[in-house]
Amino acid sequence: MEQMKASELKLCNYVYDDEDVVVQVRMLLDQSYKDYDIGTPVLFSKEGDSKTLYYSDIKAIPLTSEWLLMFGFKTANDTYYEKDGIGLITGYAVDGTFVCGNSFGSRHTHFYYVHQLQNLYFALTGEELTIKETK
Repeated sequence: MEQMKASELKLCNYVYDDEDVVVQVRMLLDQSYKDYDIGTPVLFSKEGDSKTLYYSDIKAIPLTSEWLLMFGFKTANDTYYEKDGIGLITGYAVDGTFVCGNSFGSRHTHFYYVHQLQNLYFALTGEELTIKETK
């Protein structure tokens, strides 16, 4: 798991905490240190509990097809997912890493982590990408 850059972290992102448990960012307690990546407190929540961590304690969650489905993306096959008009093409890098991508005209974007997809989705729709409630 890769340590995240503080500049990529935003509210509602899902990340791994210092115990490799999935938590969601609820508050950035001090944004003045955003460029330093360490020593900045961040408030997270998991299952109703709150926990304060530092940027240096959190790690990015690798993106998988399971995460896409939990976010409510639909798929007609194993390589194309869509939600709210946003299409994603998936595959695997040479090293076996799951890769997700999208094309915007002549610009191609690739991402590997849950928070990167959440940030892209928010930039395109203005809405947070959160885990879909199952009934």
